[in-house]
Amino acid sequence: MDRSKLVTAGFASLLGVCCGVLLTGVDGLIEPLFRVAVLYAPAIVVNTVLGMLDSGARTLLSVASAVGFTAILFLLVAISLWAGGRERRDPWGAAIVITLSVSFIYTVLLTGRALPAVGVAGGVFAGVLIDPGHAIRRGAPEKDRRRRFLRTVAGTAAAVLPIGAFGRYRNRDPPPIDAVDLPGTAQSDVSELLEQAHARSFSLPGSPDLISDIGEFYTVDINRRPPVVDRDQWTLSITGAVEQSLTVTFDELVTEPLLTAPATLRCIGDTLNGPLMDTAVWTGVELASLLDRAGVVGEHAVVRGADGYFERLPQETLETAIVAVAMNGETLPRAHGYPARLVIPGSWGKINTKWVTEIEILAEPGDGYWTNRGWNGTAPMQIVAKLWSIDSDGDTIRIGGHAYGGDTGISRVEVSTDGGHRWDDANLSAPVTDDDAVSRQWEYSFTRTDDTHEVVVRAYDRSGNRQEQPTADAFPDGPTGWVTVEL
Repeated sequence: MDRSKLVTAGFASLLGVCCGVLLTGVDGLIEPLFRVAVLYAPAIVVNTVLGMLDSGARTLLSVASAVGFTAILFLLVAISLWAGGRERRDPWGAAIVITLSVSFIYTVLLTGRALPAVGVAGGVFAGVLIDPGHAIRRGAPEKDRRRRFLRTVAGTAAAVLPIGAFGRYRNRDPPPIDAVDLPGTAQSDVSELLEQAHARSFSLPGSPDLISDIGEFYTVDINRRPPVVDRDQWTLSITGAVEQSLTVTFDELVTEPLLTAPATLRCIGDTLNGPLMDTAVWTGVELASLLDRAGVVGEHAVVRGADGYFERLPQETLETAIVAVAMNGETLPRAHGYPARLVIPGSWGKINTKWVTEIEILAEPGDGYWTNRGWNGTAPMQIVAKLWSIDSDGDTIRIGGHAYGGDTGISRVEVSTDGGHRWDDANLSAPVTDDDAVSRQWEYSFTRTDDTHEVVVRAYDRSGNRQEQPTADAFPDGPTGWVTVEL
């Protein structure tokens, strides 16, 4: 293949991707590519990138997805131009037809959407017509090359700018979410719990209270941005091994008796002393009442969300679940699953499916999204005491944090200031409620006697089980060990 065709292929591919992004918005093209990467990339790649659990990691995967897409498109366009050029009757027409067909079909297959494919194919078409490769043919005068280049830039701008303007118009910010009006009794229950939690919280610099603010509550999922779900179109279906399938709309859901309760969520990919653990007051419908109406006959379930996420778990795990529609008395934010999500007290965050749309009851167990990637699908919650707050006043040092043990509750936190040789009991906050599936705060003060103190903390649950000492990374069962800090 001569150099002009290679340049044409590269230019057309790049222009096609630009048009696809501008026409559909960044998420219109990149989000499907990101989703393909997340769903089908090797487990080690997904675990590593999403395990970073920050926007930078997601941006990295997005850029890698776009670069890979462009590289493959370039190769396909180059091959198509070469194949079309072999047609003797009308080589240029054949090249255009083959190139457009290949780029359109490739984009549809990869993104699952037609509109991004239109943008990509349109950009490829413009790039092929402009054909900057003609300006690089051997022996062409310098003036002709400059003139050809200027026409190329002008043609590109004329093709891309209107598409960009239309794309920006199409991809305005999503509409605001519809507020959920909680009945007076539910709102009263929330207010009482929030006031009680505030009164029982220790004031620990750098550490959340017993109930976290919504804006500070951690978020982890498989999306670059939260999906936009229309509450009026949303339904929750219970299907599979049931006596009769059940589908409820949002309006039907909130007419059910509402339950308000605090629950702590922790990400299984959290580091030992990491921040991915928060508590909120959730309001919603007991899932057990909906399962009873459907008549469950299977012992396993797969829960699906509107974003394509799914998780398989024993059906009995769902017996304590809440289909939550409000968080700390406010409408569930998009990032936390609007219009509805599952909250399963005492479980790892990964099975608390956001944007929940279906619960299929199964007769046999299976794998979920994260178990397909090597994580333990039903790993027991690890007991942990986190050291999040360090404050000093002269030689007096006050430390504190949160302790959590899943649905078994926390009975005691111990602190050592000499590397684990001698232990003292820390002060524990009163629990928000009698529900064990909620973290408790702890605090401890000591006087500095050495230049360096090796501070170690560990917790016990209400059954007397002590936090495991051997240190292990999060993969695949969640992190273990005693938090140790040198002060």
